[in-house]
Amino acid sequence: MIHGVHCQMQAIPIPESISLEEIEETFHHTAKQMHFELQEETDESPKVGENYFMVELPSGKTLVHVMEPDSKFPLQFARCGIQYRSTDCRWLNIW
Repeated sequence: MIHGVHCQMQAIPIPESISLEEIEETFHHTAKQMHFELQEETDESPKVGENYFMVELPSGKTLVHVMEPDSKFPLQFARCGIQYRSTDCRWLNIW
């Protein structure tokens, strides 16, 4: 069975009180807690056909996690990471 492609884009408000370095550290820390790793994007990652998570940081750096086939990934990962870092950022309350 071939599964369809599903893309999702999230824009997350980040308080100015969080530095660029802290934002990147937060994503790495949250990934580690969820038992996966983020790598800096290269010309070779991700490859065509691979499922992946990508975050474009305000610093201009892009981090990628390439998923194993049939693996699950928490769709709220990015929001959870930033919320963990700052009590000023409660994504559920922005609506």
